[in-house]
Amino acid sequence: MGVGTLSAKGLVMNQTTENFIQAMQEFIAQEPAKPIEYRLYYDEFGSPVNYTTEDLSGSYIVIDQHTYSLRSHKVRVINGQLVQQREQNRMVMRHSEDSGQACHPYSVAIIVHADHTQKQYWKLS
Repeated sequence: MGVGTLSAKGLVMNQTTENFIQAMQEFIAQEPAKPIEYRLYYDEFGSPVNYTTEDLSGSYIVIDQHTYSLRSHKVRVINGQLVQQREQNRMVMRHSEDSGQACHPYSVAIIVHADHTQKQYWKLS
């Protein structure tokens, strides 16, 4: 064991104890950590541009940690509020036997005249 001295409070003071007390005083003197602010930066249409904790230029809203961790681009910022986009905004092409847009049988991207000999009909839904 090392040799220590008795302090006024009854503690045996040695180099280890002095180092501990000094470290605790420095730790207590530190400023508390600044809370993390999660931000969603968005463009003029309300579409997400960047999820970050940094202070950047541009329009942003403060979001919670869960929303930040998802980093979804299926959202919009409307009047300062985060709004989930509905799945109904998607359009799907469905094959139809007799009505809809006449397309080439090998590609729905090629539109043909209704009198075309080879055609398939597709509808948006």
